[in-house]
Amino acid sequence: MLRALVALPFYLAMLIAAAAGPSMSSAWSSITIDQDECVRRGEAAVRGNSFTTRFETLGNSSIYGELGDYTALLRCAADKGMAYVVIAGPIGKEASRYMNAIRDSFTASLSGAAPAAAAPSGPASSEKSGGSSSSAVSPASPTDNIAGRYSIEGANPNGSTYGGEVNITVDGGVYDFRWRISNGDTYRGKGRLRGKTLSVDWGQQYPVIYQVGDDGTLRGKWANGRASENLVPNR
Repeated sequence: MLRALVALPFYLAMLIAAAAGPSMSSAWSSITIDQDECVRRGEAAVRGNSFTTRFETLGNSSIYGELGDYTALLRCAADKGMAYVVIAGPIGKEASRYMNAIRDSFTASLSGAAPAAAAPSGPASSEKSGGSSSSAVSPASPTDNIAGRYSIEGANPNGSTYGGEVNITVDGGVYDFRWRISNGDTYRGKGRLRGKTLSVDWGQQYPVIYQVGDDGTLRGKWANGRASENLVPNR
């Protein structure tokens, strides 16, 4: 988030916990349709693959849904000619399978086919202890209210470090982020908490996604996984 990076195609990708967070699988597709049509087809692809829990479309761009322990995001950016699909969840193989299914449904609709479901057969219960059902909804996070001030512990893609502070407020379930980096740069975004996953849209091509730790720390990575950032609560 240093000033030098602003000159680049500066995008924060998915922020996920290095140790405690979920696996992530993502891909993007080129599009020539307009924003409204992208969102319509994206909604059909996400719904059609059974990610219907807490289903929501924000800002006519970001489509969210959950299926068991997995969270889906399809982000439309028609002005940039692309759509971005990401799945976060506990098992990398399953996250990739869900991501491929949603992406395939979406791209099939672009070729003229109806945006029909291409749902995988469900999470492989053999990979989880206890044989839990894929339809189970994840329990609410014990850290639902994360409003407050946080210190930044960050590392850039080139290995240099940075610090600063983030102030997070909440209104009606929407979290407002105000970043102030030590060099004076400031950023702002809004996000929603689903379980322990906090997705923040800050006006760039991709959202930023944090994982809320049991200790209240928001852990993650940015710059397409090449950099890291932890937000430590000032308590």
